[in-house]
Amino acid sequence: MITQNPSPRKNAASAVLSLILLVWGVGAHAASTTTPRALLDRVAVIVNKDAITEAELDEQVAASLAQQGKKPDPAGKAYKAARKDLLEALIREVLLAQEADKTGVLVNDAEVDQQVSSQM
Repeated sequence: MITQNPSPRKNAASAVLSLILLVWGVGAHAASTTTPRALLDRVAVIVNKDAITEAELDEQVAASLAQQGKKPDPAGKAYKAARKDLLEALIREVLLAQEADKTGVLVNDAEVDQQVSSQM
């Protein structure tokens, strides 16, 4: 029986197909083992060139409400008010950081510690 060697074109096509199937399988496995939020986080707001994500905002809201001894209830008035206030605070923080970068303002750790101590 005589066998023919497949053409280089068929070998290349077969290799590409195998690679696509391998990558697709790995991607499907990775997608099935991560939460949708981990794959893509929504942007809450863009401040000039920087983005504040929904996850950052939600984390701040949850921490703030926990500090006040309240349960985070996204449908509740306290949650919505905290979310609005904290979003505004995060925007101010990003704007200040951007302005500090632009003007070359540098603050060392001792100055930060001093300010934190004076606020408590």
